[in-house]
Amino acid sequence: MKRTTVLKRVVILVAVLATLFSLSATVSAARVPTDAYTYWQKGDTGAKEAVTIRPLYTAEEVIDGNTLGIGAMVSPKYMAVDNNGFLYVLDSGNGRIVVLDTDMTVLQTIEEVYQDGEAIPFMGAGGLSVTKDHLYIADTDGGRVLVCSRSLNVEQVITKPDSYLIPENFPFKPTRVVCDNKGFLYVLCEGSYYGTMMFTDTYEFLGFYGANLVEGDVLSAIKEWFQSIFMTDAKQGGTTKKLPYQATDVTLGPDGFLYTSTEGGQWSFTRGEIRKMGPGGGNILKFSSNLSSMDADDFRFTDMEYNYNTLNTRITPAIAGLSVDADGFIYAVDRATGKILIYDQMCNLLTAFGGGIGTGTQLGTFVTPVSVVGNGEEVYVLDTIHASITVFRLTEFGRKVRQADILSLDGDHAQAKPLWQEVLEQEQNYQIALVGLGKAALGERDYETAMEYAQLGLDQETYISAFKSTQSKFLEKNFIWLFFGILLAIVGLSVFFIISRKREIVLVRHEQLRHATSVLTHPFVSFNSIRQTPRLSMWIPTAILFLFFLGKMAEKEYAGFMYVLPSKESSLLFTLIGTVGLAVLGVFCNWGISVLFEGKGKLKQCYCALCYCLVPQIVGSIAYVALTYLVVPTGGSVLTIVQMIITIITVIWLLLAITIVHEFSFFKAIGALIGTILAMCLVGFIAFLLVVLAQDVVTFVGNLFKEAFYR
Repeated sequence: MKRTTVLKRVVILVAVLATLFSLSATVSAARVPTDAYTYWQKGDTGAKEAVTIRPLYTAEEVIDGNTLGIGAMVSPKYMAVDNNGFLYVLDSGNGRIVVLDTDMTVLQTIEEVYQDGEAIPFMGAGGLSVTKDHLYIADTDGGRVLVCSRSLNVEQVITKPDSYLIPENFPFKPTRVVCDNKGFLYVLCEGSYYGTMMFTDTYEFLGFYGANLVEGDVLSAIKEWFQSIFMTDAKQGGTTKKLPYQATDVTLGPDGFLYTSTEGGQWSFTRGEIRKMGPGGGNILKFSSNLSSMDADDFRFTDMEYNYNTLNTRITPAIAGLSVDADGFIYAVDRATGKILIYDQMCNLLTAFGGGIGTGTQLGTFVTPVSVVGNGEEVYVLDTIHASITVFRLTEFGRKVRQADILSLDGDHAQAKPLWQEVLEQEQNYQIALVGLGKAALGERDYETAMEYAQLGLDQETYISAFKSTQSKFLEKNFIWLFFGILLAIVGLSVFFIISRKREIVLVRHEQLRHATSVLTHPFVSFNSIRQTPRLSMWIPTAILFLFFLGKMAEKEYAGFMYVLPSKESSLLFTLIGTVGLAVLGVFCNWGISVLFEGKGKLKQCYCALCYCLVPQIVGSIAYVALTYLVVPTGGSVLTIVQMIITIITVIWLLLAITIVHEFSFFKAIGALIGTILAMCLVGFIAFLLVVLAQDVVTFVGNLFKEAFYR
């Protein structure tokens, strides 16, 4: 009996502890911050590195039809917000619109709209839009757009327009609809590669607007051409043409401009996934890169690296939902990875959070998110599979970031400074905070601090502005000393050269080394020595070639911050190929061409001559690295002139080397130089074709193994 009592007490105690643990776990889970990150620009190559930061938003709650007391939602497709901040949820599977207030309480459930007293259902609708006077429903399955008053009376039904601009086989299946401030209507249709359909305020069709561009490059075009050579006519007829990616969402910003999102390809990254349409339909969204403002069509908005699901299958990013809030911040949801990304108007990634990659088992993660809305200090994300809305709320850290970024974009860097300082104290990985503090210091004329922050934040523009001011102050204080110092150096060098020539002072005793180092001042003597010397030393030209490689490496790794951003990525291999590899290829090509032209130079002589011609490049690299710390980059800067002069000298020296070593006439030397360049291009093209062919062979073998495995 006692054993039974003790056993009961133990069971009750375990049950109580389990209940308390589950309750505490439930409470804590609702407050666990969602993992957040942003991207840190690593260098001037456009590469970026994901860095973890404090969360700007936390997942607060998950709302579904049952918690709202309206019954389960079925395949909800879209959300929109009106001027009052009320949320409109399109419950597509149930054919209804659920209206929620800012406290996520149901205000209204719209199950039907009416035309002439007759109820019109909209089950299977894909999108909606709300203005002060109207409710627009993109009835996808019905092949129409319903224009309703706020009293739910249908004022207009838009079907497929009768226009020569629309192909006969064009399926009019609206998925999104947006009305701008002037009453113009924009309709996005399923499967449309032509852009968004544009209607006037009287619902007359004007044409297509803002189509995406077809991606392509020279290498892919050459690859396609090469592959087409080996295709039969039947196979070429069966190939598909490359079409632009279709837009997935369209929304209106507070500035009155239209924003669109693009899902992208299945196996490759896409750039320009978010676009801001100008009056002509072109993208006017910009981002800063290398001291210039560039079109966002070249900017990658999704993750820089691939994601993988639980089966280790590669997941390609796919933006499915887009929203722009009253402050101009851009919200995008990645359907494939479940990530939410928030950008400002300069394409700075404020934060990325969420996740799930098709599982969505934790709070703040998703299975298939399809719509996102930024509404004040809250972000709503709609998951169509879970049929639920996740509410994210702004943290104190996020509030400071938003306020500071708004002030910085408005040019009020002084007001943004204390906010950026607080942000940086909490999160040292926040690059835009460093940039903001650099601009604030520049406005306060604290140039040393501005340069320090700008260099930490990789902001060349601010650094250059601060450097100009410090350089001007330095020159004002030390101009006389600098002038006389430079004058004294010039006079000293001149006297030294005059005395050394009169007294025949020989600085370099080794004859071949002396000829190699004097190629800048006595090129004819240097190249004649190659022709006349019976036993050429190979270590001297090899040393010059090695110095040429080091010089080019120094230009990329040790040039001043105003010209080259520091990068963690090593450029050793590419620089080696671009210097030593090209030089060796040039030697063999020049020797082969000279044989055809009946030249007398030997392979060893060609090698020595080409290496001697690289001496101006070595001097140019030293001058370039030194000047990058002194000269401010401009369109026609001193560095551009120096590089142009060095290039001209190198070409002239190559012509002299070919003329002397091969005993050619000047015009024959020009022909040999052109032939050498063409031969190098031909070899490179053949190497490219071999690589393409090897890739095709690997793909073919891989497909064979897959077929054998699955069968």
